[in-house]
Amino acid sequence: MSTSLLEVNNLELHYGPESSRVRAVNDVSLSIHESGRALGIVGESGCGKSSLSLALMRMLDNAVIQYSGSIKMEGEELMTMSDDEFRQQIRWSRISMVPQGSMNALNPVLRLGDQISEPLLYKEGPHKTTKKEAVARTNEVLNMVGLSEDIASRYPHELSGGMKQRGLLAMALILKPQIIILDEPTSALDVSVQAQIMNLLKKLKTDFGLAIIFVTHDVALASDICDEISVAYAGKIVETGTAEQILRDPQHPYTKRLLVSVPTIKSPIPPDFIPGSPPNLSDLPSGCHFHPRCENALPICSKQIPPVIAKGTKHLAQCWLLADKPLG
Repeated sequence: MSTSLLEVNNLELHYGPESSRVRAVNDVSLSIHESGRALGIVGESGCGKSSLSLALMRMLDNAVIQYSGSIKMEGEELMTMSDDEFRQQIRWSRISMVPQGSMNALNPVLRLGDQISEPLLYKEGPHKTTKKEAVARTNEVLNMVGLSEDIASRYPHELSGGMKQRGLLAMALILKPQIIILDEPTSALDVSVQAQIMNLLKKLKTDFGLAIIFVTHDVALASDICDEISVAYAGKIVETGTAEQILRDPQHPYTKRLLVSVPTIKSPIPPDFIPGSPPNLSDLPSGCHFHPRCENALPICSKQIPPVIAKGTKHLAQCWLLADKPLG
């Protein structure tokens, strides 16, 4: 049996204080089986998508009161590593990230090339290089993301939004990671630039074998690049499957509501909203967290957490409505 590139099981990330514990990542499991694949994490704002990204990168603040579970990369358990080991061996060099609101992440007083090459000059271990080698690698990644080498000498205020986003992708790729996490990478861009960035990501995936975790609230955007999609709600993954399974045969009521909320050009049916609001992660509803907003909720939905039920090969959903036996 082959080892997955990334295997996450029962991951938990909770913020304090204990009296109002925020379960931002709540028993999450997911996987990327091989290089050159893209996994989409889709859900509304406030469902824990960004916290999941930070948990995978181990970028935690002092408010964290629980961080547990299993994260394996090519069979190696990362959760048992010390912070120093993780920083030196994993973060940015094997798993990198472009955070949400990333166009504000550039230092305004440093040239773009200096910001891209910095990890090569200061990161400990085998990636550390000479200034000449760092410049050559910087030019290489600029070309990879569709920017000319002269862009390296420019300051952030001299760049357009699309150029900044490509620059940040170059920063994330500089150490040749196997996996890149993209948290809402196109949310601040106009439609034409968004399309350019999506085409670039597809090229990086196919031509360079880059594995991608694509975090977004936009189902249509995820369908453009993702091979598999996991649907997040209230800190949990409520449904996961191939992109075709999720888009053509959604099983969880939340997934169905997400899909009908997306406007389409050809359908005569207008988009519909999802009633209610996402729950407060420090005061989650009992049982299935979606039951207060579900029009088909059963009595048991408010009492017990539903089981994960297989609805086909690689297609899993967590919902009492999918159980075979009669429910009370």
